[in-house]
Amino acid sequence: MHNIDHIIFSLVPGAVVSILLSIVLARFAAFRWRFAIPLGLVAGVVLAVVLSQWLAFTPPITGKDGRPLPGSVAVMEEVTLNGRKEWVVIRGHDQTKPVLLFVSGGPVGSELGWVKRYNADLEKEFVVVVWEEPGGGKSYPAVNWKTVKVKDYVDDGIELTRWLRSRFHKEKIYLVGHSWGSLLTVWMVQRNPEFYHALVNVGQMVNPDENDRFGYRFSLEAARKAGDAKVVTELEKNGPPPYGEGGAFRYNAYLNNAHGVNLLMEKAERSREYLRDFFPSGYNIPEYGLLDRVYWFLGLIQGMNHIYSPQLDQVDLIRQARKLDVPVYFATGRYDYNAWYELAERYFNVLEAPKKEMIWFEDSGHSLNYSEPGKFMNLMRRVQAGNPE
Repeated sequence: MHNIDHIIFSLVPGAVVSILLSIVLARFAAFRWRFAIPLGLVAGVVLAVVLSQWLAFTPPITGKDGRPLPGSVAVMEEVTLNGRKEWVVIRGHDQTKPVLLFVSGGPVGSELGWVKRYNADLEKEFVVVVWEEPGGGKSYPAVNWKTVKVKDYVDDGIELTRWLRSRFHKEKIYLVGHSWGSLLTVWMVQRNPEFYHALVNVGQMVNPDENDRFGYRFSLEAARKAGDAKVVTELEKNGPPPYGEGGAFRYNAYLNNAHGVNLLMEKAERSREYLRDFFPSGYNIPEYGLLDRVYWFLGLIQGMNHIYSPQLDQVDLIRQARKLDVPVYFATGRYDYNAWYELAERYFNVLEAPKKEMIWFEDSGHSLNYSEPGKFMNLMRRVQAGNPE
């Protein structure tokens, strides 16, 4: 079944129900067509949403004969972490391989679709677990935005690690974080280094407040050079960050422009296919029903509104996480202006770890694991070889 097939299968019966119910309602004298049609449409939409959620699945990993590969794992599971019901997607060609937990950026985003599409080769060497963080993607209902704290994410990440160690009978697992996820993974390692073979972070965040000041100035200067009066006006009206709670759209104003500049500069990301398909491939996946796709967008907005500026303004890993007791690898894009590469380099230089390495992706920016997936896969193979079970 392809990415949209389960959506189509849910829409067809929904449409049929809409038509039939409208006809039935219209037969009664108490109803007129102007009432029957809207009621029928509502019933059909509700059925389509329910069916799309129920039909969501992660495709099996198949061999050359098209059948599920013996010993493979491809499941979606709902797990309870510190009282919150959250989802994980687990995929691997061999479920005895080392476990890799991927923590998405945001906050609070889901990179499930991108990991599956661009980093599918990871499934050959690891059991890849993508965590739908509370408030993100399929786990959107798991969070109360009025009370959620950053600590909740760290607590849940560690609890998920415990669950994975037990489920797959592993003493340690590998940890990969991207952007906001790179903050969570650092804090998880600080708390329980004994749970992890190694930490690999992509687009390392260090000091969000300083990062945003850099990014805003860069974005404004780039817009002025490009002669984009509309963007210049918007950025000048917003002023420099921080924007505080509810500032998602003001942050996005400069972040989107900075990311657009990234795409122009990144040689690896200039292909038309990549530019056209990247964003939709994040949510157009069989694991998501219609409601999950709405959650995917809402989680990003709410995460910026309630977590990013209100709770990360005082974060500075250079002061707060100078020592990590696991091997650490920073995969850094030379054109990363979202998580400013200079700050990642500054943090790397003061970081104490049993082993540390900064790997530069010269043709990429913030999402280098997707724009240069082959190079990222080679890095993960090397990390595994250097830190075997």
